Amino acid sequence: MNISGLNSYNIIPLRNSGINTVKVCSFANEPDSFEKQSSTVFTGKIVKQKKLEDVIRNIDGLHDPYSDVLMISKNKFTHLKQKISKSADSRSMITLLSGYQEHMFEPEKQVFDILKEKTRQAYKSGQKGLKELTFHSILQDMLPEAKQDLVTEQLNVIDNIRKISNSKLTKNSGEKVNKVLDSLQYNVHNDNFRLQSSLDEFRQLKKHIPEKEVLDEIMLASETFPGNATSKDAFIVKNAGKTPEEIAELLVKPSLISVEHIRAYSKGGESAGKNYIAASTRMNNLRKSMPLNEFIKRYPEIPQQTQRYIDEIISKINRGGLRQVACDLPDIKKTLYEQSNGLIDVNIDGINKNVYDNIDSIKSKMDKLVKHFSKQKKYE
Repeated sequence: MNISGLNSYNIIPLRNSGINTVKVCSFANEPDSFEKQSSTVFTGKIVKQKKLEDVIRNIDGLHDPYSDVLMISKNKFTHLKQKISKSADSRSMITLLSGYQEHMFEPEKQVFDILKEKTRQAYKSGQKGLKELTFHSILQDMLPEAKQDLVTEQLNVIDNIRKISNSKLTKNSGEKVNKVLDSLQYNVHNDNFRLQSSLDEFRQLKKHIPEKEVLDEIMLASETFPGNATSKDAFIVKNAGKTPEEIAELLVKPSLISVEHIRAYSKGGESAGKNYIAASTRMNNLRKSMPLNEFIKRYPEIPQQTQRYIDEIISKINRGGLRQVACDLPDIKKTLYEQSNGLIDVNIDGINKNVYDNIDSIKSKMDKLVKHFSKQKKYE
């Protein structure tokens, strides 16, 4: 079945009528099924629609289109935070978070495994003060070693970039790169682990270095610089001073669903359904305003992961949910294709025919309403 011709329409609002602009497939009055369609959309009163952004943030069971992680909805994360606030010692936290491991990225999983093992060892040995054993106390004990390991990881990346610079760049270009590396190295040796500003300087080098291919290689190497997204040691160093509750939340929070603009908002992307997908907070922050096709170079599995995400969306639509997304799906497919330069070409033919027929029927009714209210407004 091909639904590529399906469009999203807006009803033209009547002046002083109190009627809001209403999207064709918003289904404001029937949150759980297609059965009653849109017969009560126009009541002469303001129609309160659930914002699409809120719908996206509260979808359960979606994998991140940019990674392997299973995202956690806003509501589910809120409930988790409430449970965390009632837990204190390490053992109760472990029991609680064991049911949320599928929502953890790899560095957080590694930290959680360490917390589990340290807790297990403490209870096995009959260590005194077990009630005082918390995520905070465990990470504090691990902090000196984690700092040392993180420094080693960071210096290794700096050395690698310096080798590329010294062997492949001209003297003038190499000096510019080495100036940034010297700043990074100074920060590392002085236990200053907030290095993002120095890393951002690499991006500014594009304006001053003519050897673009070498600079791309340097940029790729700089992306391996250990941070929260890639290193358990960075997580420990950054978060060891936080409360047990904060640490517990941070093990899961990177997978929290956020609304992602397929075409970056800062690059002119619309805040509209056709330009929206759900993405984890971590991957959304990592991408920032990077063009989608460039982001795929860093994460080559994105096309396959996006198809899995779309398949999960379609499955929910076929079961009667996510009507707000159903109408936008053909446009989402188009936006993904365009913004990825053809690298993402998702298949949306899995939508059940009866779902399409219901949408098509609603379209027909709404088209008539559009004409009716447009005509009435014309004579005002």
